[in-house]
Amino acid sequence: MKRHIVIALLLGTTAASYAQAQEVRDSVKIYFPVAKHYLDMGIPANRRALSGIVSRLTERERDSVYAIRKIVVEGAASPEGGIKYNYNLSRNRANTLFNYISGYTELPDSVMEFRFLGRDWNGLIRLVEEDPEVPYRDETLALLRKLEREADLGILSNGDQVAQLRRLRKGVPYRYMYRNLFPELRQSNLLLWYERVPAPEVQPPKSRRPSVASLSIWTSTPTCSTTPPQSPTSVWSSIWARTSL
Repeated sequence: MKRHIVIALLLGTTAASYAQAQEVRDSVKIYFPVAKHYLDMGIPANRRALSGIVSRLTERERDSVYAIRKIVVEGAASPEGGIKYNYNLSRNRANTLFNYISGYTELPDSVMEFRFLGRDWNGLIRLVEEDPEVPYRDETLALLRKLEREADLGILSNGDQVAQLRRLRKGVPYRYMYRNLFPELRQSNLLLWYERVPAPEVQPPKSRRPSVASLSIWTSTPTCSTTPPQSPTSVWSSIWARTSL
């Protein structure tokens, strides 16, 4: 039984490694000023990110080994601002990134997915989890998770989520997040999945069938004399008869 389990684990690991070898992922993220969706090349990170993704896209476009299998374009916003406003803002930010990349390479519509996150509560939770300097971090995380569940369900029984966040500990955590974490949420992200294209199979050359003429060489019956061969005894008898004359 243990041997079967080990073999199954080895096969699973081999299959996963093979799948990873067949797939390549790439991504790019750009950032926006507060309440804006235009492409700001004055942000150094934007210039570097876009230059890199365009270079890789054009290189892989010339390479027939990999083909695009999936594209996800995301737009997001920090929590301040109205719900509908932030949703539209995140949509415009996603479109800004998509339009820029489309100017350099063709992105197939058949494998594309857009995600407009609006207020990115999950992104903010992740940033707070990663930053030990957030004031009252445990209380802040507890409130953020509650607000994220309410936003997911469309519940506003306690008023707007941002207002609740501003009231926490007299706004100390909110002010820290506004300065240090909110800029990370004002972004658009494009994710690409490439899949290795199998090389075409090379068919072996077909063997030539022998012609009818060549077959007749091997199948024809050899001609034989109708006179039966003489035995050794009869040959010597003939010679003896001639010499005795």
